Amino acid sequence: MRRKKDLAELLIDVKLLRRKLAHSLAKLDKRIESLEALVIQSSSTVSAFSARVAKEIDQLENVRKRIYVLDVLLEMLEIRLETVISLGSLVESLRPVVSALKELSKSFPIPMEISPDFDDLISSLSSVLPSEGGLSFLFKQRPSEETLSILKEAESIANMKIKEGNREPLNS
Repeated sequence: MRRKKDLAELLIDVKLLRRKLAHSLAKLDKRIESLEALVIQSSSTVSAFSARVAKEIDQLENVRKRIYVLDVLLEMLEIRLETVISLGSLVESLRPVVSALKELSKSFPIPMEISPDFDDLISSLSSVLPSEGGLSFLFKQRPSEETLSILKEAESIANMKIKEGNREPLNS
């Protein structure tokens, strides 16, 4: 049986996840750049091909935006874990962010490169939080207003990051 992780280990897990996410984003950005170059090269000769590539670029940009939202949520979790470690208000500080992460994962598939680590993080958080069935009550109920508010805030911050610098690296 897997040993229960303490808060410091969970904080390290979150930081590692954010690094992996930044790496995934860098690869995605390179793919988008190469497709954009391909569209420019082929736009005058093969319009149907260019249209398909442009559609793929649009889809990748949507994935990119969701990765930014995921990174912002993980950053919020990182900050709250640091707060919890410092102040000790575990339940009230973590539950809404964990719930927002779970809500995002329902509407957007987590990138395969981090999916096992992401699932492990959520599972570990479940075992760290005090009873009331761990986090199971969060996943059977509708998201709270605070959860939805956190998700909106993360999307807003992600949009601002995207607008500030189109190819801005994560963890900045």
